[in-house]
Amino acid sequence: MLKKIILISTMSLMATLSFAETGLMPTIASDISVKAATVDATDMGPLGQANPAPNQISTEVKMDIINNSKQNALLVAATSPVAQKVQLHTFVRKDGKAVMEQIAHVDIKAHTADDLSFQGVHVMLIGLSAPVTQGQQIPVTLIFADGSHLNVNAVVQ
Repeated sequence: MLKKIILISTMSLMATLSFAETGLMPTIASDISVKAATVDATDMGPLGQANPAPNQISTEVKMDIINNSKQNALLVAATSPVAQKVQLHTFVRKDGKAVMEQIAHVDIKAHTADDLSFQGVHVMLIGLSAPVTQGQQIPVTLIFADGSHLNVNAVVQ
């Protein structure tokens, strides 16, 4: 009986390692979906004036992020080829003013949807390589604490 238990345990461990090596293990990103991913256009400033140099331009990515999993998901970073830096941000009150502040992660509770929008928690694209214009699709990769990634195309509005 002990040999049977050891054999079953060994086979189970080998199957788990095999799945992990091939990337077939379930990941947090596989249980996450995104709706309505948008980016604000940066090609024109206030009153129709051209914006400053591209590397000085920043904009935010807004989205509805849905966790379909039984466990919480921790969004820890994001990347995009169109920006020098991509950060997770939120607004905080300092000296009576609402100011943006970088945060380390976004906790997305199990079986919930979070609205990542400019006035709350959002993804910030900093130092764009070029202005982004209406209709353009911006690739953004969301990175979760388990190392899994979710690729999103945000439409510029």
